[in-house]
Amino acid sequence: MAEKLLNDRRCRGAKPRTTPYPLSDGNGLRLVVHPNESKYWVLRYTLGGKETTLGLGTFPSISLEQARIDAEKARKLVTAGVSPKIERKVSIARNIERGAATFEVIAKEWLARHKAEWSGHHHERNEGLVRRILLPTLGRLPIAEITEPMLLAPLKAAYDDGIKESARRAR
Repeated sequence: MAEKLLNDRRCRGAKPRTTPYPLSDGNGLRLVVHPNESKYWVLRYTLGGKETTLGLGTFPSISLEQARIDAEKARKLVTAGVSPKIERKVSIARNIERGAATFEVIAKEWLARHKAEWSGHHHERNEGLVRRILLPTLGRLPIAEITEPMLLAPLKAAYDDGIKESARRAR
C-alpha cells in the first residue's frame, strides 16, 4: 500500500505525545513531533552502508515544500557520494571565511606586510589613502564581492573632490 504524503494541515495538526514520534513524507523525509510541541524536519539516508539523519530545520519556520526541496538537494548529494552534513559544514566555513575576508582586513594585512620594506613616509601615505578614500566605501565588503564599478566609485569621488593624485595612488 502506498504511503500517504504529508500535507500542511496534517503537519500543523500533529499533537505531542509522551515520546517523540515521526510523521513520514516518504523517501526518508520525516517530521518528528516532540513532547514539548516542537516539530523538526529530519531526512534519513544511507551513505557508505551506514544510515544517518540530517536535520533540515523546524516546522513551521521551514515549510513542507521547503523541506521537500532541501531533502531533494541532500538526496542528490548522497547519490553523488557526498555527505550532506559535511557539505553543510564546508558551506558554513566558506561563508565565515568570506565574511572574515573584508576589504578592511585585507588592506590592513597588506599595509602591515609591506611596512618593513617601505619608508615611514611611504607607509604613512599609503595607510592614509586607504583609510580616507577606500575604507569608508569598501571597508566592510567581502573582498571577493568587490567589482570594478564598486572600486571606481570612491576613486571617482576623490578625483572629483580635487585630490586627483591621491585618487591615482589609491587606485
